[in-house]
Amino acid sequence: MRRADSAKAGLSPEELASLHRDFGQAVAMTWQQMGIDPKSLSDSAKTTAERERLAAARVEAYLDRVMSGQAQPVPVPAPLQIVLMDKYDAKVNPAGVDRAVERAAKVRASADSARAASQPKSAVPLPGAAGPAVKAVPQPAPAAKP
Repeated sequence: MRRADSAKAGLSPEELASLHRDFGQAVAMTWQQMGIDPKSLSDSAKTTAERERLAAARVEAYLDRVMSGQAQPVPVPAPLQIVLMDKYDAKVNPAGVDRAVERAAKVRASADSARAASQPKSAVPLPGAAGPAVKAVPQPAPAAKP
């Protein structure tokens, strides 16, 4: 848009309105997929501070579900990504990455132990699995041939 403005290549009012409408729909769709759309927040919390806390809790819960494989990440449309990157400073926080890895490891360990507990016990030992020792039955010595 900035390049088009500097080149004096303007959009018609209809095209501009369509871009604004599409962008607004992308924002609303992303909010809804994450459970933080303004309507659902205002139904559950009355003050701005309560809505902010609720939105943060829902985002944390959503990220937990993504990390545990129970939810898919929400695809953020490119125009929305560009606007967010222009508007907000972003950085990777090593402590945050460490926290996410720890949480993912806990979730994975819990899921693995639950999966192992739900497996039926087998009477047949699996290769590499420790099982009861099997004693060899002594075989009789072969009889001598006359």
